[in-house]
Amino acid sequence: MLMTRDQIQGRLLRLVGALEQGWGWLIDDQTLRARGERDRRLGRMWQAYSGTRTTTIYSRTGDQSD
Repeated sequence: MLMTRDQIQGRLLRLVGALEQGWGWLIDDQTLRARGERDRRLGRMWQAYSGTRTTTIYSRTGDQSD
């Protein structure tokens, strides 16, 4: 299965968020934990959004005269 660029970015953002959140728990930093949770949620939304985005290509064959 091929992944789009947005899906890859979403996964990376989720990974970074999980690492930040874990590090926040380890050093007992509430701000870092919240930022990690935010990044994980943004990553999930980014992945979900990438599946709904479409590109429309318009044909211009009727514009040319032969």
